[in-house]
Amino acid sequence: MAPSTALKIARAAVARGWRPFPVPHRSKAPTQPWGVKAASAPTDRMLEMWFPEGVELNVGIATKPSGLFVLDEDTPGELDRLCAARGTILPPTYTVHTAKGRQLYYAVTYGPENVHVLANRQDVDGLDVDVRGAGNGFNQLFPLGHKYFGFMDLYGRSNIETPNVLVQASPHDKVRLQLWYHYFFLENANDTPYNVNMTAFSPGSAPASRDLGHEIDLTTQYLITPRMDILFGYSHFFAGQYYKLTPGLPYRGDADFFYTQYSLNF
Repeated sequence: MAPSTALKIARAAVARGWRPFPVPHRSKAPTQPWGVKAASAPTDRMLEMWFPEGVELNVGIATKPSGLFVLDEDTPGELDRLCAARGTILPPTYTVHTAKGRQLYYAVTYGPENVHVLANRQDVDGLDVDVRGAGNGFNQLFPLGHKYFGFMDLYGRSNIETPNVLVQASPHDKVRLQLWYHYFFLENANDTPYNVNMTAFSPGSAPASRDLGHEIDLTTQYLITPRMDILFGYSHFFAGQYYKLTPGLPYRGDADFFYTQYSLNF
């Protein structure tokens, strides 16, 4: 989002008692490792430093420090189906409408009796509804629809950092080339990485390293007509020290991903 917009949203979040922090444009990870675990009530001067003019950033909200429990609907109507299945009605609350659905923000008080109930979850009851709550969770205000954690979908949106570099070129009117590099590492070395479905990867194995690895995504798109194209993709994951040193993991090697995509726009 535009720099000035991000700062205004962050200030509005602080006014509500929430704990905002910067998230890079086209990313789901905080700009700093302290983003989720150590977020504190920022001053206005801190917000100006975190969201400087001329830098395009998104706004993340640390859910547990903000006293928030967020229901994130990724397909319209899924929250209504969840409520119907459980025989309940959600009370009115602060709601953000996204490209794929909506996010409902509820104020809660976290304690030993509910911290596990309010923990992060994905695809609740098999529906396209995620929960952002306790643990290492944060929720991104007005998130982009696309997942920017690499095309191989190796990791979910928890306890993860991913600096990345994107290079694009068009050597011909009908040809578009793209190279996307990601480096993945754990935000918290005392917690496991999470799969894309938000289940813990080998939760019984204490991480021996935060270094998860590197992913390179290569795509070539050919425009057959203005409404038709074909895309060829290849991705490779280079396993990091986490996989090489952590005992008891079910898989330790690199990985490859090939695919072809045909698109026709009506």
